Amino acid sequence: YVRLLLAFSINTFLIHLIVHKSSKKLGVYRYLMIYISLFEMLYSILDLIAAPDFHSYDSMFLVITSSDKILAPKWFQKVLTTLLCSRFGVSMTMFGIHFVYRFLVVSGYEMTFAIWLVFPVFYGVVWAAVISVTLSPNKYTDQVLINSYLIHRNLSTTDISYLGPNYWITINNGNPILNLSCFVGMSLITLILQCLYLQH
Repeated sequence: YVRLLLAFSINTFLIHLIVHKSSKKLGVYRYLMIYISLFEMLYSILDLIAAPDFHSYDSMFLVITSSDKILAPKWFQKVLTTLLCSRFGVSMTMFGIHFVYRFLVVSGYEMTFAIWLVFPVFYGVVWAAVISVTLSPNKYTDQVLINSYLIHRNLSTTDISYLGPNYWITINNGNPILNLSCFVGMSLITLILQCLYLQH
């Protein structure tokens, strides 16, 4: 609740300054800044509802939501976990378009405001699709969670939802092998971030 209160207090104050104290010459840039502030407020609400845990162990790093903590129906848990993770991609896009917009204005280019609204949504959908397919739960990661995360909690794998990379998985003969799905997923995410970086 503290993070939610801080997010709403700070962003409400920023929106007030943008609307009432900023120069009208800023034009569309004012609306872009308001858009970013509203998104951050929405992100804080999502964080409160999902109440995520971040679990790092050996070669994996996971975002976990558990049915005993989320403020939403259990059937919505997987969607909520995906939304929470994809919002990170949207945040990166927000920072990216912030710099791209300023560059285009200085360079004399103009784009309609609607286009700036579409970019974060597009990247968010792509990000969600990538992580859902390549960083989704599997039996190898389940076993690691049973021995490292769930062992300290009164939960089973059916009570949690998670997403994240587990770079090395241990197969039946006990030998670790590279998780190709994870490698592809993290490579695609890195490529997306590089595209955003190159834009500004």
